Amino acid sequence: MGTGIKEQGADRAEPDLLDPDGPGQRPAAHPSNPDDLALAPLPRSHAPSLRMHAANNGRGMYRDRQGSRHTASRSKTKKIHRLTALAALLAVALVVVSMGWIMAWAKLKKVESDALSLDVNLRQTGDQIQSLKAQLLEREAAVQAMVEKRIPGLSLLKFNKVIDLEDKYVANVRFTEAGTANAKAIEYHVILKNDTADLVSPKVKIFLFDQFGIETGFAKLKSPESADDPSSDELQPGETRSYTGKMDIERQAVSKFFLVQIE
Repeated sequence: MGTGIKEQGADRAEPDLLDPDGPGQRPAAHPSNPDDLALAPLPRSHAPSLRMHAANNGRGMYRDRQGSRHTASRSKTKKIHRLTALAALLAVALVVVSMGWIMAWAKLKKVESDALSLDVNLRQTGDQIQSLKAQLLEREAAVQAMVEKRIPGLSLLKFNKVIDLEDKYVANVRFTEAGTANAKAIEYHVILKNDTADLVSPKVKIFLFDQFGIETGFAKLKSPESADDPSSDELQPGETRSYTGKMDIERQAVSKFFLVQIE
């Protein structure tokens, strides 16, 4: 009987080794096809741990998805910040370039305006100068007429030019400036000609006058030999002779007229 009790105890103990789903249930046979593992029922004692593992896996996957989303969000935010900074930089550059063009355009317009104003002023100044020149010429002509009226025979003084006179024995005269800025001098070159059949001894004098008819210089034509031989100044019939000398300046003033006097 002892043996029978043990066997019965052994028989009673067997259900504890069975599947916890219920007494008298045998463990399910392991499927021979690996694909059937997913369909095989799991022991009830393993369900809580599998659920915890699935929950942990789910939370991990959620954290991974949240992390990847956060990383993508940060990358997108950085890209947006870079694009915003680039756009701001381009905007600043565009503003600077625009301001430069505006300033250059304003300066160009100012230069054009100044050039136009200067051109108008130059034209006005040119017209004024022409008017002043005309007035000056008129006054000089009036003064010359007055001086010539007071001193008959005056001629306008011109330098480095042959002035034809054809006055008795004087054919022409030419004046040249000489000397320095502080001591100016005037040289003369006179041609005398005797077209008569007689022997003549003309006495020729040259006078210089300023614009008001005031005498500024004087010269008397004579040959170097006339001091020892007065007849050396005589002109034979048909003879042509030249005289060159320097005017004696009496006043340091601008000479405007000259007068040739023949005796």
